[in-house]
Amino acid sequence: MRGWYRRTWILDLVCIAVVASGGMLIGSRYVAVFQQTARAFFDQKEFAPAVLLACGRGYVTPAVPTPALDRFLDGTVDTFSCDQLPPSTPAGELHFMQALYRYLMTAVAWQWKWSGISWSGLTPLFGILFALTLCAAYGLFRLAGPPLAALLAVVPLAVSAHHLGFLPQLRDYAKAPFILLLILIMARLAVTPLKRRRALLLAAAFGLVLGIGFGFRNDLLINIPPFVAVVALLLPGRWRENLRIKAECLAVALAVFAISAWPILTAYRSGSNTGHVAVLGLTSTFDASLGLTRPIYDLGPHYLDGYAAMMINGYSRLHGGALVDYTRPDYDKAAARLLGDVTRHWPADMLVRGLASARRVVTLPFTVDTLTPATPHGLTAPRYIAFYAWQQRQLRRLAPVGPWAVLVALLVIGAWSWQTGIAVGLLLLYYTAYPALQFSIRHYFHLEFIVWWALLFIVVRAIRLRTVTRAALTNAAVTAAALVLIVFVPLFALRAYQQRHVAALIDGYLQANRSPVSLPGVWSGHRAGDPFDARYLSFEFSSDRCGVAQLPVTIQYDSRTPANDFTYVAHVTISRAGPTRRLVPVFYNADWSHFSGISVPAGQEGCLKSVSRIDDLRAVPVYLDLEIEPGWEDRSLFQRIAALEN
Repeated sequence: MRGWYRRTWILDLVCIAVVASGGMLIGSRYVAVFQQTARAFFDQKEFAPAVLLACGRGYVTPAVPTPALDRFLDGTVDTFSCDQLPPSTPAGELHFMQALYRYLMTAVAWQWKWSGISWSGLTPLFGILFALTLCAAYGLFRLAGPPLAALLAVVPLAVSAHHLGFLPQLRDYAKAPFILLLILIMARLAVTPLKRRRALLLAAAFGLVLGIGFGFRNDLLINIPPFVAVVALLLPGRWRENLRIKAECLAVALAVFAISAWPILTAYRSGSNTGHVAVLGLTSTFDASLGLTRPIYDLGPHYLDGYAAMMINGYSRLHGGALVDYTRPDYDKAAARLLGDVTRHWPADMLVRGLASARRVVTLPFTVDTLTPATPHGLTAPRYIAFYAWQQRQLRRLAPVGPWAVLVALLVIGAWSWQTGIAVGLLLLYYTAYPALQFSIRHYFHLEFIVWWALLFIVVRAIRLRTVTRAALTNAAVTAAALVLIVFVPLFALRAYQQRHVAALIDGYLQANRSPVSLPGVWSGHRAGDPFDARYLSFEFSSDRCGVAQLPVTIQYDSRTPANDFTYVAHVTISRAGPTRRLVPVFYNADWSHFSGISVPAGQEGCLKSVSRIDDLRAVPVYLDLEIEPGWEDRSLFQRIAALEN
């Protein structure tokens, strides 16, 4: 037996060496090819501290413009020499991104110390990140099968159009190896025999990886709740047993994390953009990618940083708060309160967004050429194009299998232990649902391994299967029933609550006192010198003098830059049964953009019956874009997954 274990360890080391060297080669060479035809964007303009650190000036940013450095940071030139820095460079205040992503920029500085300061010289760093991701994936696949099978399962990730497509985007890709390593550590905690020393070492490793990774991407904090759950509920033995070891694991992980992440944690005292990003994720921009319907309300139509800042400041003013500066601590608090109010009033929507995200994530490997190009950018050689065309055909054939493979894998785990099956199912739901916070593939491409893990697990178990006992079938049935109840009972209950609650909420919006206003004078009464203001307007449309059933209405803004043009088109339903009201929050920002009016197609001016301003905002907890037409009370006041529920 000891010889068998020794051979397995040797084979594992050989496989890891193959994965690491192959990942390093593929990652660095692909980024080098990519850089020949395109330029990645990972906020390079903020990397001044990395340059100064590489030049031995410390982790600081210049307080005064440095033309040569500015040209390098904006990509005008590829290389930079430390001789181009002035002999004395006054240190300025670090930007929030420079403070929060300190370890990422430090890694870049170390690379530059070795290779010279250039953007093209970062290819070894990209190769290291890619190799670490594949090694972590190999470790996870080893939990599902033997070394050679795990090595084979890494191949789809090594040539994945998703992974390679995001690899050049350094800031987005950097989280991938850390998240997979953290998941691997948690898995090893749950499956290894419970020995105090090993458990504490794994807990310390979790804290260290989390602490270092936190300085690369703040997304890493999403791993804390599952770690606590794994330690409390999934360590070998009954959950009430070994409480001392569990408490020690949590304490060790917390201490190591706090020590390793201390510079980043202290930087959070000055604020961040965490709540801002989540508020952006609630806009209707992501309805299509999540496959969700849109009810009569909308929190916001734009995926724009400036518009999110308007929404957060509008919410702050709505509740008697002051103007809050972008990324400052008060801004974070206002964003958190806004998210809390949205969750409180629309809890069913928050849950269904998570379920919609989970549904999309378990089909991720098969979405090439829809979410990302089928052939990674820059690969133009005929052999690469032919390979990725072949790969796309195979993935399309496998597409129907993916979600079922994940489900079957859960049931197989549940057949061994229904408690473990339920716990793994909840962890899977957590990891596949959290991308709904901002459902862009750059936030969840690293989860592609889930489907390949499930397929490997099923194949290996099928090969090893000898008999199926009645107890195993019973456990699998209990697992399936429990997961169905855990998902659908809260969903139905929250929808029933939200239907009644939101109906009463909207009725309060409609009953609020309002006064007529002319659009040219919408900002009359604005306090001189106040950089921000908000109004809540009610537009009433009628079919009396309107010859269309649906009217495109342009909500217009005057902006200084295209990035802050918040103009959008609302399609208003014109009903013969009575007037339609459109409630629209409009914003004023002295530096960016301000609402200037609305427009309708020529000849349809008679559709707009009146414009008024809502004066009594006590019944308005959150600014909503609302379209109220006759019979709105009978409509579903919650979001649905369009492909499954319509």
